[in-house]
Amino acid sequence: MLGSLLTFVYASTVRLPTGSPDVASESLADALAAADGNADVIAAATTAFDTAYLVTMIVLGAMLAIGAVVTNRLLRAYGRRSQAMEFAENH
Repeated sequence: MLGSLLTFVYASTVRLPTGSPDVASESLADALAAADGNADVIAAATTAFDTAYLVTMIVLGAMLAIGAVVTNRLLRAYGRRSQAMEFAENH
């Protein structure tokens, strides 16, 4: 999922100079291969990749934070002094 998100954001945000190969808008690897040393294409591709990576990491961080909150909420009933701990020796 995260790889698909990264690719989607890259393809959505890349702004290649006029006359750039179309394949450069698909991925960073394709852009670097098709750039043929063109610094403008390389700069546009790396900027778009940086943006895509940042967005992906923000989404991942949010997902992990939400997962931690949900897990904390769901396991709250199984802490110390709970009914579940009366039979701790069985676990």
